[in-house]
Amino acid sequence: MEKKVINVNGYDVTVMEQPSSYVLKLEKEIGRTRIVDYTKEILKYPSGVNESLENIIGVPESIKYQDLELKLNENGLYTMEKLFIAGLENVVFTGETFLKLLNKNIDDYKYQEIEKIGLEVWDQVKNIAFCGFVVDTFRKM
Repeated sequence: MEKKVINVNGYDVTVMEQPSSYVLKLEKEIGRTRIVDYTKEILKYPSGVNESLENIIGVPESIKYQDLELKLNENGLYTMEKLFIAGLENVVFTGETFLKLLNKNIDDYKYQEIEKIGLEVWDQVKNIAFCGFVVDTFRKM
């Protein structure tokens, strides 16, 4: 089985080739949009070698825009994933999702401001894209 060591956000990450049945099982059970869970599964092998995904990605304590602050807890990676995925089509959707997570009424904000919020939040969660790099490397093995 092939083994690759890739540098992700300053960390050496070991990715191990797995049997096709294992990869297909991940694709069916986890899917392509749940990149955090998919990456966590990949990083399990070889056991005990890789740093935690939280450290590799660099999960902040909170995500902020001006006086708005979304505290991240133990589910910080999943919140980052949700914000990142929301903005893949348009960063304004990242802003909308951020406001909704703060239980804010989006109608209290102008579209242009939601877009600015989305850009600022996107910048704070963009490291989650490293998961895609790990997954892509894994799939190509």
